Amino acid sequence: MVTISNLHTGVYGYFEKVPKTTDNTFRLLRNGELVAELAANPGGEESNYADGEFSAEPAARPEWPQGDYFGNGELTTECQKGDVLTWTFFCRDESGVGYEFFLEEWTVEQDGLSPNAQGVEWPKLTWD
Repeated sequence: MVTISNLHTGVYGYFEKVPKTTDNTFRLLRNGELVAELAANPGGEESNYADGEFSAEPAARPEWPQGDYFGNGELTTECQKGDVLTWTFFCRDESGVGYEFFLEEWTVEQDGLSPNAQGVEWPKLTWD
């Protein structure tokens, strides 16, 4: 079993505008197939831990407007040696285009997880 918790990501905008997005979701893929997802909730812009719950972190690029999103829960899946686990963030813009962004990826090895580099196919765009 693999579990990811304390989910957090930032969506950056340009021209002093934070992107307005819908369907904000953290996803866990196993060998390219969706196996778990968790709704992402908007967060604040200051870094702190309040009552043991993870809160927003400062923007990695403070010159760009940012919207923070958090997952209150966990993404969990069963896995076996050789499986590739990919953690992503999905959102949809105001025109309905869906964007799936790479966050982390690992290959399951005999003694644990081995990190993978980001592939060239990210982000993935969908229109449905």
